[in-house]
Amino acid sequence: MALFTANASQMKHLLQQRTDAQFYYFLFVLLCISVILQLMVAALLIYKGSKNIENDDPEHRLSDRVHLLNNIVTGLILVITAVNVFITAFWFSPLQLTPEDRDSAATGTIAVC
Repeated sequence: MALFTANASQMKHLLQQRTDAQFYYFLFVLLCISVILQLMVAALLIYKGSKNIENDDPEHRLSDRVHLLNNIVTGLILVITAVNVFITAFWFSPLQLTPEDRDSAATGTIAVC
């Protein structure tokens, strides 16, 4: 839930930026992929949780499918993690001000180069 909320907040912040901002479309696509994958994982986990493998047939077909589903969910979580690493790496960095710029900002005069 925390990652979903963080991605929604990042999406809001991104949509408030100009479209000519650096990496705007790249970040937008990554955020969309992350949110969609998170929703898929949630749906698969709900589906998996609804299955009762205790009353499985003797050949364990249901438990094999649930184990496969578990592996798919684990793989999707790995992909979500990788996507969010890229989102963090390419996210807007705050403007780094030099000490002179900070002094100028305090007095209200910032030099533009």
